[in-house]
Amino acid sequence: MRLSQRLPIRRCRALLLLAALQPLPAVAGDLFPPEQLARIHEGLRDIYNLDHERAAANFERMIADSPDDPAGYAYLATTLWRRELSEKQELSIDRFAASDFFAEKARPLGNVDPVMEARFRQLSEEAITRAKRRLSRTADDKTSLFLLGLTYQNLASFEVSLKRNWWAAFRYGTRAYGYNRDLSRDPQFYDARLAIGVYTYVAGSLGWSVRWLALLMGYRGSQERGKQELEMAARQGQLAADDARVILVLIHTREHDYQRAYSYLAELLKKYPRNYLLQLDMAGMALLMKNPDQAISTYQDILRKHEALQPNYQKLERAALYNRLGVAFRARNDLSASSDWFRRALAQPTISVNAATLAHLELGKTLDLMGRRADAIAQYRIAAAAPDFAGSRQEAQRLLHPHVR
Repeated sequence: MRLSQRLPIRRCRALLLLAALQPLPAVAGDLFPPEQLARIHEGLRDIYNLDHERAAANFERMIADSPDDPAGYAYLATTLWRRELSEKQELSIDRFAASDFFAEKARPLGNVDPVMEARFRQLSEEAITRAKRRLSRTADDKTSLFLLGLTYQNLASFEVSLKRNWWAAFRYGTRAYGYNRDLSRDPQFYDARLAIGVYTYVAGSLGWSVRWLALLMGYRGSQERGKQELEMAARQGQLAADDARVILVLIHTREHDYQRAYSYLAELLKKYPRNYLLQLDMAGMALLMKNPDQAISTYQDILRKHEALQPNYQKLERAALYNRLGVAFRARNDLSASSDWFRRALAQPTISVNAATLAHLELGKTLDLMGRRADAIAQYRIAAAAPDFAGSRQEAQRLLHPHVR
């Protein structure tokens, strides 16, 4: 997928990719005391509202209040890597949709904060140690089994979404799958179907050179069955329904069923209106549905919220939003307006290096379409000389030499 196609939906929510997995069972009240369950609810809402710092503080207090309880460690680990994922601009819905995402040699994202990663892995080990300690005393402790499943799911998802390390992901995923499979034997544990659905879908998406390993580990892959499990979690899950919707957005985007993906995004945005990443993805989805007018209207609404300093929307980089508008106007074949938006982005005094690189690259494409090849080449050269961002350098070189393969 070319960079101009990726740009409109490049946000880190996408993130969430395979990773937004908090498969709490429908009978969560049987696993957690009411006060603790309420705190978990609050923390998960904060994560979806992009208030990661508040979520982290909540789970830090859980650890301080009950240092022998694995729950606080597991959920704080969840918060840390979800925050890291949301900050990775290389990761987007269309990255999941790309044909090479499940390849054995898929490109790792790199630049993962080493301090965050060390803390994430430490917290995960703390959660595992404490849960296993409880199981040594009570072998059928469902809360500990559940938290082990969640922790191994965190580790597997971290390896998939931020490292692209399939071997480590399958190693952790085997354990997560086993714990959730055991819990899902109770038909009321709808949320446990989330992890089952993800791994069933993933195993059904892998090439045979990797799928044999999945089969040895007990995965019986099927994309259709995986989607059915996820849809059940989305309809009937209590705390994991939103996570299931996120995964279904990614899957439907990958399968080019953009309307269904858009509908799930709309549901989530209605519930979490402060999550601007959802609205950005809706605009990008409109472009994928060949509806540039709808995309432009959505981007302009985001810009109004940004200028009004609405919660979280003020965090958006204005130049990056101008770039998206430039792409949307180009899709409407309004090349003059497209060029103007990219120039407005470049005129921003606080433009980031990444946004500037994309602005030069995308402006070059618009100028090419306007028949201004010499001006386009000048823009491509700037992008080619800039630090690489999501394949920008390779794209610029290809546009500079379109006849060279």
